[in-house]
Amino acid sequence: MRITQLLLEVESVIAATDVRNLADAAKAAAKLGEVEKQLAGLSGNGRIEKARLYVKDQLKKLKLASIEAA
Repeated sequence: MRITQLLLEVESVIAATDVRNLADAAKAAAKLGEVEKQLAGLSGNGRIEKARLYVKDQLKKLKLASIEAA
């Protein structure tokens, strides 16, 4: 359940981020990093690792989109 909440938070952050606004993108990147740390702190099954990889991938895409938009 917690994993789902965190993933929904990730989707919300990504949807609300304007990658052309560097301050906005930086806040979103920080939030995604925070979510990834929360996922790292959870114990459980392989779903946590998949979720962490997804968040890391979204963070990478966010940074690339921000760089390309600049």
